[in-house]
Amino acid sequence: MKNLPPILRALLLVDIGTTAILIVVTALGWLVGWRTSTQFSNGFFILGAALAVFGAYSALSASKTRGKSGMSDAQSDNNASADGRNKRILADLAQGINTAYITTGIGLMLIVASILIPILFG
Repeated sequence: MKNLPPILRALLLVDIGTTAILIVVTALGWLVGWRTSTQFSNGFFILGAALAVFGAYSALSASKTRGKSGMSDAQSDNNASADGRNKRILADLAQGINTAYITTGIGLMLIVASILIPILFG
């Protein structure tokens, strides 16, 4: 997976995450008594919307962090040079934005699944 381009790696993570969440929600829904496609569709839509909003909020807060000139305690290191600290901050921001995009992608895929379930199984 390390040899894949970043966009393919992100898409693969979205696919794996979506599949895992679909399996978990389906199993939990079946255990609590969901038997109609509408019940499963509603469950996928609610969870997908929550993940998409969470991911979008994470992306917005990560982009706002870029404008801050100060460092948090976790990002400061007395032994690191200024260049090393700046590289660390940029790496932390990139990781936060990547996580936000993946979370938003999983949420959107769950919403698509919630739309397709009644069409395919209704």
